[in-house]
Amino acid sequence: MDKETIKQQNSMRDVLSRYGMVPNRAGFVRCPFHAGDRTASMKIYKDSYYCFGCGATGDIFTFVQNMDNCDFKTAFTIFGGTYQKPDFSSRMAIYHAQKQKEMREKAERKKNEELQECLSDIDLFENRQMAIDFITQHGCCFNQYTKDSLLALPYMLRYGEKEQAENYFNHYIHSSKCRNRFVKAYSQLEKNDVIDCGLDNRFVILAYSQKLKINRSITNR
Repeated sequence: MDKETIKQQNSMRDVLSRYGMVPNRAGFVRCPFHAGDRTASMKIYKDSYYCFGCGATGDIFTFVQNMDNCDFKTAFTIFGGTYQKPDFSSRMAIYHAQKQKEMREKAERKKNEELQECLSDIDLFENRQMAIDFITQHGCCFNQYTKDSLLALPYMLRYGEKEQAENYFNHYIHSSKCRNRFVKAYSQLEKNDVIDCGLDNRFVILAYSQKLKINRSITNR
């Protein structure tokens, strides 16, 4: 049996009965994990427990582990659980999935690091107005990672005019290969739908919260 099957077949009350413990009418028992519990402070739920006296909490496996002073594997086998060694194809599938996840995370970290450098590049301008003028005309063309980025949007909203930030926002979407995805995300926000909070979508959310208007004609390009 696997873990979930065991939990479906064994309630907390079933486990308590193994140790001669019976909850009162309110569903409480004296906590076995701290001394002097005269008021029955442990609440028993269907598949878990919580002690209002000492804070002990967990499920049926945790309870057995604490009562018998054993690890999870032992508690698992006490309930009749069995471990099945995965075959070669299953192990390879797990390995490849893990490697792909690591590669995605590494690529995302690298992109984020490069994007953060954009803010340092903004500081190289002689003054804020020069930075705003450059970003308005050219976007974040500081390096290969930021040229198609919305990273300067918070800067534009804070130090520039709303119209400049709006132009920058629309210029980015117009030049982006993923413009339809961003327009869709903006439309979902207008309908109060939930969208994922990826790096670029966070800036779409920011633009929407600041009431920047989106040029719908870009969807036809």
